[in-house]
Amino acid sequence: ICGSGSLRPLRLRTLLDELFHQDHMPDNANLIAVILTPTEPNREARNLLDRYAGRAQMLIGSALSETDLKRAQVKDAEAVFILVDTNAHDQFSADEDAAAVLRALTVRHAAPQAHLFVQLLRPDDEASLTASLPADLSSVVCAEQLTMSL
Repeated sequence: ICGSGSLRPLRLRTLLDELFHQDHMPDNANLIAVILTPTEPNREARNLLDRYAGRAQMLIGSALSETDLKRAQVKDAEAVFILVDTNAHDQFSADEDAAAVLRALTVRHAAPQAHLFVQLLRPDDEASLTASLPADLSSVVCAEQLTMSL
């Protein structure tokens, strides 16, 4: 599993807690999560990674870099999660989605066999990205639509 995008500590904890939850064992017994992030993790994130030592690791880099994707061994990933900053102001939502779309297309090229889970903010961007990815290996979710359906 490889994760990329906006991963604040609370979000990272939610993702890792779900990935490694006992309900998913033994299927996830050998699962390793690699989080690719452009910035150094803060103390809270490091403590969280320590909690999952040997099962989760964080690499500093970009999902837009072939070199960083190779370091993350994304070509061997069963799944890749690309998350957006759901706290982004409306004026930045288009930029946030554009960055996620670029990451998704770059990852798809580097790991064509991995199931790609992409979170976006705007419904318009969801439709265009969904059309660009193979349906059997992609799941695109729009945060705004999820919020409205609740």
